Amino acid sequence: RQMVADILNIAAVEEGVLILHERPVQVAFALHRAIRYFHEIPHHRHLEIKLRLDDQLPKIIVDEERFNQILLNLLINAAAHVSPGSAIVVEAMVDKNTKGEEEYLFMLKYNLLAPEHRKPEMKDERRVILPERREDEHTLFIQSEGINLAMTRMLVTLHQGGVETQISGNHVCRVYVRFPGKRILRPSARRKAE
Repeated sequence: RQMVADILNIAAVEEGVLILHERPVQVAFALHRAIRYFHEIPHHRHLEIKLRLDDQLPKIIVDEERFNQILLNLLINAAAHVSPGSAIVVEAMVDKNTKGEEEYLFMLKYNLLAPEHRKPEMKDERRVILPERREDEHTLFIQSEGINLAMTRMLVTLHQGGVETQISGNHVCRVYVRFPGKRILRPSARRKAE
């Protein structure tokens, strides 16, 4: 059902008819909601999610349903590659990018399934070399990037953001999702708008 929804959304984006209904969204609420939906999927109930949030996180200006879809798709993608018994860590914060500009940063971190522990049904996997890969990083083995991750990248881009994946030598995967500072709603900005 989700795959059909993602295909329809991708078609809408390509046709230029996907409309974003943007409004201020509480980040902590959105993250808890996405985690709750994630744990409602029967084979994800056993996976531990550790949520780390900055105190007093400001709201983010996004399409709430699309933002929830981004978060849920990232969790589902992580679940397909996480090492058994390890947790998926989710962090959210306001940070500065390399240009010194504020951005809303979301990071998922998890231990990748080691090659020797991959399931037999994953033997037809393909090698994906990530464009953001540094010299000290390894190639990520995945069965397929999956339509949900492709949809996630499109939705983040529609919000003027970006997605970056890094895999370290010790098989730790970090997925960074960045939204520009203009999407951060500070309490003072809210008062001025009223």
